[in-house]
Amino acid sequence: MKREETDRNEQIGKKKSSGKRQKNKICIIVLLIILLLGIGILVFLCVKGHKSDDFAPKLDSTAEQMEDTGEKMDAPEGGGAVSLTYSTAVTISMKDRTAQILFENPSKSTKDTVLQLTVKGQKEGQESVIAQSKLIPAGYKLSQMELDDDVELKVGKYEGNLNVLYYDSESRKKEVVDTKIPVTLTVNNGN
Repeated sequence: MKREETDRNEQIGKKKSSGKRQKNKICIIVLLIILLLGIGILVFLCVKGHKSDDFAPKLDSTAEQMEDTGEKMDAPEGGGAVSLTYSTAVTISMKDRTAQILFENPSKSTKDTVLQLTVKGQKEGQESVIAQSKLIPAGYKLSQMELDDDVELKVGKYEGNLNVLYYDSESRKKEVVDTKIPVTLTVNNGN
């Protein structure tokens, strides 16, 4: 009788310990899932925090190198100095899908640039980007920009801006300061 009781107690003990092991396994699996979710969220936030717009693009293939204008301008540490030459008149050919501009970033500048050409009034109260260059380093100029594929403008005159985005020449990081240059766009059919 004692033996049967002992056997029964052992079986009950085994069931209890087997139940504890099962609970422990479930707890470990749940903790691993939570840990993996946390790591996934952390990785997503880190990748999202570094947008590609925060770093300079490749050199614009249509940018032309200019004659060296001498030494770089004096700039405070952590700051920059830029000398720009530009025209406020832009001619757009819808036939060629190009914008003719004058923009120079002389070699004495301490920052590289990217240009965005915008037009006002296409969408109520908004400014739309119709062309964007790649990198125009100090010492380079740009005379033509390709229009974005979805741009459709009627013949006429429009107001817009030439947005100058600045990038650090060494780290290639985007600067916090941009420049907006008001321009007049004359759109033709390429005649």
